[in-house]
Amino acid sequence: MQSILLSVEGPSDQGAFDGLNQRLPQKIVAHPTNGNRPKKISGYFKHRQGFSKYIMCKDLHSYRDQDINRLYKEAKSKLNDQDKPLFEKLTIKHAIEAWFLSDITALNTVFHCDIHTPIPNPENIENPDGYLTELLRTQGKDYIKNRNVSKEIMKNIDLTKLQNSCSSFQDFIKIIT
Repeated sequence: MQSILLSVEGPSDQGAFDGLNQRLPQKIVAHPTNGNRPKKISGYFKHRQGFSKYIMCKDLHSYRDQDINRLYKEAKSKLNDQDKPLFEKLTIKHAIEAWFLSDITALNTVFHCDIHTPIPNPENIENPDGYLTELLRTQGKDYIKNRNVSKEIMKNIDLTKLQNSCSSFQDFIKIIT
């Protein structure tokens, strides 16, 4: 079985990939890497042997695309030659919550609410975590970013809807297959 190591930005991202781990044939291990120093990112991967791929996950909520590309190139340059082909970059459009917004049914299940508004292009929402927060408030619910909530959403999400709605999820699937 293929095993993939991801560096993610925080607990919400980590939880989302934990939820996917139970649904995909590849073994996915996600860990938050605090800080964006290329040497730290490359060191994180260098010291974890036995994975078939290493993925640096960043979102556009906090960074510009060109900053992510620069960070990725610098980190990759610090890896040894055998690890360089295994190192990939995943840019999540705006934030992981865009993925959550792709399937309203999953949100209704996890939060025990009754949202009826489909969101055809969740990655077009610049602040998906704020949008999700407001959407749930209309239902008398709170969205608190944490690992467990993200994991539950991803365990319930329709992966076909997610893949059809979010190009960054499509990119993720391409990277891991």
